[in-house]
Amino acid sequence: MLGIEARSRTYMGLSLFLAAGHLFDLSLGIGLNHHIGWFNSITELYSRWDPTYIAQPFYMEITSLLSGIVMIPMTLLMAYGFRKQARWLITLVPLYTGFIVCNNICWYWNEYFCPIPPHSWAWLIFWSSPWWILPVYLCWKVCREPGANPAESTP
Repeated sequence: MLGIEARSRTYMGLSLFLAAGHLFDLSLGIGLNHHIGWFNSITELYSRWDPTYIAQPFYMEITSLLSGIVMIPMTLLMAYGFRKQARWLITLVPLYTGFIVCNNICWYWNEYFCPIPPHSWAWLIFWSSPWWILPVYLCWKVCREPGANPAESTP
């Protein structure tokens, strides 16, 4: 069993991984993928199976931009909170989880009804699964950790 310090580093690393994924969303939302060669190569590779990701209709640009603007600061704050073992994570992590689940639902909704459907739903689900699983896992861990709820602490 991992100690508290090791667990907090693990959760911090998972939060930073989530932030890196949102960085791609932010870059697509502001159109940065057209200006950086290596980034354009990565998005073109992924978009072979998900053409909506590269086509970026206006509503998908807004979804990507909001994902980056809102979610990157939240995940970085979560990483800091996990490092410092902050009590306010009991509020932030469920809030982030709610945001990302709603964002994923909107993204899949747009993918399903988009004029350019993905070539492979399995590919789309595989690559987006960390942003479904990890937030729920972190939320569960924060809410289940002993002493995570400030109401349970003794004065």
